[in-house]
Amino acid sequence: MVNGSIIVTGGTGKTGSQLVTLLKEADIPFLLTSRRGSESSPKNLVNMTANFDMYDKTTFRNAFDSAHEKNNAVTGLFLVAPEGDGALQALDRFIDYAVKHGSIECVVQLTGSYAEMSEEYVNNTWRRLKDMGVQYYALRPTWFMENFAESSFVDCLKTEGKIYTAAGNGRIPFISTIDIARVAFSILSGEFTPTKVTYKLTGPELLSYDEVAGMFSDILNRHIEHVKLSPEQMKQRHIDQGLPEELASLLADLDAGTANGSEERLGGCTLEDLLDRPSQLLRQWATQREDTWK
Repeated sequence: MVNGSIIVTGGTGKTGSQLVTLLKEADIPFLLTSRRGSESSPKNLVNMTANFDMYDKTTFRNAFDSAHEKNNAVTGLFLVAPEGDGALQALDRFIDYAVKHGSIECVVQLTGSYAEMSEEYVNNTWRRLKDMGVQYYALRPTWFMENFAESSFVDCLKTEGKIYTAAGNGRIPFISTIDIARVAFSILSGEFTPTKVTYKLTGPELLSYDEVAGMFSDILNRHIEHVKLSPEQMKQRHIDQGLPEELASLLADLDAGTANGSEERLGGCTLEDLLDRPSQLLRQWATQREDTWK
């Protein structure tokens, strides 16, 4: 078990905010970090928030200073890669700083199932930290259920009753961020002892977007349609919605990979596999939030 404070980067994001809630409930010291500092954190967490930017080395000390003010050594890290060029180099700089200035025992890093962070990078980081006496684990979740409650998904579901993808009939084991956070929490708290470096995290069921549309139709009591686009059409749709061309291409390519079975071949572990507790089902998750799409 990590004996000290845990720094949660991306602490106001989908997974980080869930992890922070679990740490608070367990009375485990933590500091969440955000580029906007306490302005972006919930009111009850203002005193547990530090201004931090992975690309700005001058902000690295903020979280450590905050921990030291509370007489807590920083012993654990939950890392989410920043967006933009040079993300891996920025991560490396912060990890090196943290190991040098903290008493780091365990690092849990959130990556993507589509390997934007290569296995080579993960393995090199693991070897480097192992030589420093630090435990390192990478979590690779598949697509988030929470994506349906934000971005273009929520607008199209509400106003058009449609879901647009280039995923065809491909199926995805959608996972909730609370399940991801529970795995991270269990590692950092010592409740779960990992037996390998990388864990591919999935939801408990494979669903196509046609099946998802049918599920939303049942929950919302109105017809929801899955509109199947080509990757080129999907890319242009993302661009029209304001995404940079590079990101639009990536997302369209990921959909195309899904259409070709990439997510079905993913394998991986569910929350139940790892912690022997029920994984959240998409229908359950959506039913609890049905007002989001009304």
